[in-house]
Amino acid sequence: MSKVHENVGLFNECNHKWTIPEWSKIPLKAILNSQGFNVGNHEWTVQHIGIFVMSMGKYSTSDKGDSTEKIKVSLSIIKSGMKSIDKEGGSSYGREYQKVTTLQNLQKYLTNDRLTLSIGLAIEQKNKNSLDGPRPYPKPQPLKFYDQDFKDFQDVTIHVFKDEIDESEEIESTEGLTSDEKATIHSHKFILAAESPWFRDIFLSGMKESTENEVKIRGVDPIIFQLIFDFSYGRNIYINDSTHCINILKVADRFQSKRIKDYAFSCLRAQINKSNIFDIWEASDLYDCDETRALCEENMKSSYPDIFMSPGWLSANDKCAISAIKIDGLQGIIDETRFYKAVLARREFAIQAVINLRKAKEKESEEKIAKAPHVTPTPSNVNIYEEIQKEAKDIKEDDKDNSCNSDTQTKTETERLERLENIRWEKYIKEELEAIQKHFEIMIRNIRFHQMETEFLANTVRKERAVMQIPGIKDIIFEAYRDKTFLGKKELSKKYKSRSIESK
Repeated sequence: MSKVHENVGLFNECNHKWTIPEWSKIPLKAILNSQGFNVGNHEWTVQHIGIFVMSMGKYSTSDKGDSTEKIKVSLSIIKSGMKSIDKEGGSSYGREYQKVTTLQNLQKYLTNDRLTLSIGLAIEQKNKNSLDGPRPYPKPQPLKFYDQDFKDFQDVTIHVFKDEIDESEEIESTEGLTSDEKATIHSHKFILAAESPWFRDIFLSGMKESTENEVKIRGVDPIIFQLIFDFSYGRNIYINDSTHCINILKVADRFQSKRIKDYAFSCLRAQINKSNIFDIWEASDLYDCDETRALCEENMKSSYPDIFMSPGWLSANDKCAISAIKIDGLQGIIDETRFYKAVLARREFAIQAVINLRKAKEKESEEKIAKAPHVTPTPSNVNIYEEIQKEAKDIKEDDKDNSCNSDTQTKTETERLERLENIRWEKYIKEELEAIQKHFEIMIRNIRFHQMETEFLANTVRKERAVMQIPGIKDIIFEAYRDKTFLGKKELSKKYKSRSIESK
């Protein structure tokens, strides 16, 4: 009996493309089901190997008796630079469609061990009428708006400014323009209110925006706002990449536009890769999308070696990084040392960033000293932290001297302010290093040392000072050694067991 694998690969809801990763690892006769997608108010899925396109919905007797449906399906197996394999057909007797091709034909269409299928699906539906017989159901037509209509029938004008500029900024210059910095857009209250609870509250608040029929929005990219505006009016919008999509999400969240947020997340799910997975993961946490978060986790499970090697891992926010390190439910051979090395690489990257900041500050201080002819230059080999500490002490002594005659004061106000800035800088650097260490300790404690080989524990982990000085780690390493001695017969705590075990 063939084994069924649900929600395999990535399904792009924007253009109905299904990408199946790790094709070479798929067992023969396996049945792979894509994520579901909606066409004609029915949920559909693509199934391999068939290839089937079938409806997953359940239908009542009345549905079957009152209407007839005919589905038209086109399947294209695509690869850049090659002629696609195209299959077309239809069915009026059921809710599935099947076309078959050989594995040998598919092999040359693989890209990086991935197969991509483009699915076209249309439903022709006719309702039965007991008196007149079958009657075609009219296809809904979207409303059409023309530029002149906006001016002739608009009841609100929106002024959008990218920067938080002064209220005195003249807005007439933006009339009819959409630029990188500002824009004026004619609109209709009922459409904006239907799309955005934020606008609805503004128009019903009784504030001047509702009485003067003019709204000023500051701190929003006008180009992004124009896309959201177009979407509200049913226009197609083009999203460049995941970064562009996340920027749209930020603005859509500000205006509480659920439809555009749902659309943006659907596009993000189709674009997840090792480079942007943590940006998308962070967006799913920030704007609360469980479906996108779950897909990020699934990608992490299937591709964690490549993801840990990408630059995106080093710059991922702390919350997502910890979630990634805690991941389990993995398949196949699991190398715990990859998780360990990923944590160390992340710590090294963060510390190097602080070092670079320190060097930049030292260079800035040297340039200031060079421009001050009456001040004795600080030797270049003096550590900036020692100098800052000395200056902090001097300021405290100066404060004691304030009770004396002002003529005896040896430091100018400018020098005092500069030294105060250095003290603040020292505090900032200290807090950054403390935060890095705290995050590192949390990450290390989620490493499953019991799943590592004894040689790696002895020759690598025990020699890493940054790891061994963490409170409690020596005891964990000792427990890992003891587990190896008992050949894994001793019951382990869940947090030390293999990552192949799914969390509950």
